[in-house]
Amino acid sequence: MRWSQAALDKRVKSGVRISSEFGAGTASRAATARQGTGSEKPARASGSDQVQQVISSIRSATCTGSHRRGEFMELFFRGARTMGSNALMGLSHFQRIPVRDAWHEAVRWGVLELTKGPRHFDILKTYEIEATRYSPSMVDTDAIDSHLKYPIDGMRYAGVIIDDNPKWFRRLISHQEIGEYGLRIVVRAVAPVD
Repeated sequence: MRWSQAALDKRVKSGVRISSEFGAGTASRAATARQGTGSEKPARASGSDQVQQVISSIRSATCTGSHRRGEFMELFFRGARTMGSNALMGLSHFQRIPVRDAWHEAVRWGVLELTKGPRHFDILKTYEIEATRYSPSMVDTDAIDSHLKYPIDGMRYAGVIIDDNPKWFRRLISHQEIGEYGLRIVVRAVAPVD
């Protein structure tokens, strides 16, 4: 990347080191925030801090719901936070794995607690999913679906749905509402299309 002289001067004055063309490290956002005058916005949580907050919210969430064998299953994770594509893309693969595993485990245990075991529900072969994300702030409408990847995969691994490919997954309806953190997922069986 080529730097203009004005951009170089601005970065040097702000205390940020300029990286070499081979990507030598730059100062972290947290280090830059510590050097500020105090009039800037407070520093956001780093990627690993955000991951830990999301994982602890998933593990401490309460799961409630209802189901009717072969027809539908509804799960509501009160207090659980999700991560969208922008946040996930800022993480390495190894940082994303604990978030994925936390959602898979939460969904599996939620399904088992709700149904009292796999013999008390049928795998839905053709289905639609309606999901509502609750959060104190809204995300872009086109980003809502990315928040649902790990919970929907959790439904597959828990045995609620057969697979999440278009052959069986007919429709995804996603909403968001302002409120305390949470995620509501409803999986409904639909008639197969021949």
